[in-house]
Amino acid sequence: MKTLHNWRRRPFSSANVAHIGDVVGVYELIARSGPVYTQATRNLRSSIQQHLDEGDIPACDFRAWQLRSYRVALRVARIRIDRYEPYYNIT
Repeated sequence: MKTLHNWRRRPFSSANVAHIGDVVGVYELIARSGPVYTQATRNLRSSIQQHLDEGDIPACDFRAWQLRSYRVALRVARIRIDRYEPYYNIT
């Protein structure tokens, strides 16, 4: 996976989300037990901020990757979901 930018694991807070760009990529919301939600998005900052504002997924950290295209992001998200089986992605 060729990333354009990799935001390493950080605490799930507005201050840290503000450093993320309005770019295409994949993000993971992480609890103490590991990834609980993984998603591809066209706008990393707004997608992550929305989860933070709504408080819909209990996470203490997040990780994000800026990728070349949304198509690549979808592929990367599917690989990570298959590998880690995040609780909120499994239906």
